[in-house]
Amino acid sequence: MKTANAKVNLIFRTVIVLVALLWPETVFSQSFLEYRDSFNLVDWRFHKGDAHTVERARRLDGPGWEDVNVPHTWNAKDILTEGDNCYTGIGWYRAFFDVPSRKAGDRVFVRFEGVSVVADVFVNGKYVGNHKGAYSAFCFEITPYISRSQSNLIAVKVDNTVQPDVAPSGIDLYPLFGGIYRSVTIFSTNELCIWPLDFASSGVYIRQKQVSQNKADIEVETLLDYTKSDELLPPKGMPGQGLLGQYFNNRNFAGEPQHTRIDEQVNFYYRMGPAFDDMPSDNFSVLWTGRFVPKNTGRYKFVVASDDGTRLYLEDEMVIDNWGAHGVIEKSYETSLEAGKEVRIKLEYDEYISGASVIFGWMFLEAEKSADVIVNTSVVDIDGNIIAQDKKKVTLTKNQQTECTQNISIDNPHLWNAKADPYLYTVKVQLQDTHESILDQVAQPLGLRYFEVDRDKGLILNGKPYHLYGV
Repeated sequence: MKTANAKVNLIFRTVIVLVALLWPETVFSQSFLEYRDSFNLVDWRFHKGDAHTVERARRLDGPGWEDVNVPHTWNAKDILTEGDNCYTGIGWYRAFFDVPSRKAGDRVFVRFEGVSVVADVFVNGKYVGNHKGAYSAFCFEITPYISRSQSNLIAVKVDNTVQPDVAPSGIDLYPLFGGIYRSVTIFSTNELCIWPLDFASSGVYIRQKQVSQNKADIEVETLLDYTKSDELLPPKGMPGQGLLGQYFNNRNFAGEPQHTRIDEQVNFYYRMGPAFDDMPSDNFSVLWTGRFVPKNTGRYKFVVASDDGTRLYLEDEMVIDNWGAHGVIEKSYETSLEAGKEVRIKLEYDEYISGASVIFGWMFLEAEKSADVIVNTSVVDIDGNIIAQDKKKVTLTKNQQTECTQNISIDNPHLWNAKADPYLYTVKVQLQDTHESILDQVAQPLGLRYFEVDRDKGLILNGKPYHLYGV
């Protein structure tokens, strides 16, 4: 009898947890994306168990892989048939996506509503980040890892084993379902945006300071971020962003290249395999050419890190010589550049033996420039009318987060009154340039109410007793 009761208890707990996991997100969980380019990534390939180098392999087929739609959990069936012996361990998810970007300078983010229990995220074979915890959303910026000229591969390694440093750390209350069990969203913003990386929040925080029948005072805090990326462009006359890469199946750039493509960044690690399936892993060469367009006037530092041979040319002058067979060595070169004035770039890479790696990058060394923006925050009623508004000018420094706090008063507010009258305002925050063109925009719901708890009268909502019923 004890065994039967335990089984019934497990099924009861399982049903509750499964409903909680797969319950659709409320309309408000995605409301901050209303004015941004975004889409849900639904179609994935899934493999139950660990797999080697799948974070960078472009082919999604193979034994053990199946098509799934996210939200998804791999314990939907075995938790009911196997109970505590259901599968706990590693599962891999992979999918391709194209960037929803209006222009090359846009920033791109991926937001997960829930992954159980630990997630490691990779984009185009490069490690993006880790998140621990099954029941909280998380968000990463993936701008440095994506391609705008071809489809991007996202891979997520999920682990639902019990881990002492991740709550809940046991399965006494309920099983830990494994999987990407809530939606995944890819979205883009302007380079100057309302920051979405503060624990995957919208970046807008609304606090009720004082609320009554006659007046409501609220505080709106908006997190702002300004990140500008310098641009690489292919040779003149060629479309796209990045450098033109010519891949030769020999060491001295002889003959015609085996492959030609636009590489948006030079950040390659070939030790786990060649750049293309029909090219050798060793004894090959790559020639990258194009243009660098500095965004600022001042000192720049160019960096090349590679094994074997690399040479960097600016305006046909060799500025970094890292040629010869050797382990990974980093070399740099500093120079002064003028904003907007293109510089011709050529990077040669000669792979000799024992794997291959080459990274090319740069940094601006002078004082960072700033930008002036206007934070236009308004409270909108259910009919779309602006009933209160505040505008504030903020100066942002590049690559630095800034907080903007605004205080807004609402006369004779329409109060939220639970089921009897669940009235909601909308707080709309617009990020504008000095010409009042909209750079970014976020909308958040707002219900105004005041309450107190009296020992004798119970809960008092908006000045009137409100009866609570529960178990």
